[in-house]
Amino acid sequence: MPLLRVFAISALAFIVACDSSDSSDVELGDVPADLVGTWVATSLMVAGSDLMSQGTTFEITFTADNNYSFTAANAPQDLFCDLATACTSGGVFAIQGQTFIFDADESDPDDRTELAVMTLTATAFVLAGNIDSEAIQFVFARQ
Repeated sequence: MPLLRVFAISALAFIVACDSSDSSDVELGDVPADLVGTWVATSLMVAGSDLMSQGTTFEITFTADNNYSFTAANAPQDLFCDLATACTSGGVFAIQGQTFIFDADESDPDDRTELAVMTLTATAFVLAGNIDSEAIQFVFARQ
């Protein structure tokens, strides 16, 4: 009888672990109410250069269910868009402590960007960190 109990517990653990509703390898959590909505970049500093002065535009939307979508235009190739200077994309996100995790490809754990949340208020949002070994600081205003 103990062997049957171990088997039943193992089977239950396997079923729970394989739940198809959990499609991301990022541990999703509560989304701060101040974050939900659309944000427009007011400053995009990359390696000391402000991309906004070069004509780059960037807008990002966050939902309460941990999804994000963004539109980038006139950006340096491959910074936001694969092999392009403009695109619309998205994925899931999570905030773990002061770390903001963007996961564009839920099936690829290496396709993840982690940035530090510097500021988050009802009207301002600032991220900092590194993307492709380039130091960045992005400042957003609520749209």
